[in-house]
Amino acid sequence: MFYYPQLGVEIPGKYKIILNSDALEFGGYNRIDSKVLHHTFPDGYAGRRNHMCVYIPSRTGFVFAKAD
Repeated sequence: MFYYPQLGVEIPGKYKIILNSDALEFGGYNRIDSKVLHHTFPDGYAGRRNHMCVYIPSRTGFVFAKAD
């Protein structure tokens, strides 16, 4: 079973991963495809107007940037 936590974001749209600590170049297992775009949903979360659901393996970190 996988857990896809919600991340609150203020600006709706598409987001891309610009830093993935699970990438092979950082000694990770490359479980996440950094080319996938993550779309927001208009339901607020954590005090933000929108959210996106992202699979985050344990002991990893990501940095997202707007893609559109």
